[in-house]
Amino acid sequence: MKNSNIEIATMQFPVEWHGGLIVSAQHSDTHSAIERVFLGLGVECFSISQGKVSSQGNYCSWQLSARIDDVLVFRAVCTALSELPGVEMLL
Repeated sequence: MKNSNIEIATMQFPVEWHGGLIVSAQHSDTHSAIERVFLGLGVECFSISQGKVSSQGNYCSWQLSARIDDVLVFRAVCTALSELPGVEMLL
């Protein structure tokens, strides 16, 4: 965790953030849940696209991009996304 704190401390905001989620494929409302996170935290400029489904159909990837204005919003976005139902990993 220490390394990620150092990286965040050196970031210059606003940033164009690109990330990804690995989510259980059983959760069909992932797109709207991600959208609610961004809008709820005041992030208006973002994109969400569904990626590949795992070979056995258990997991789905999502690609995310957003313009994030400050470190507090960045941390809140990361926390909220990682806590969504079915999320296995935030990349």
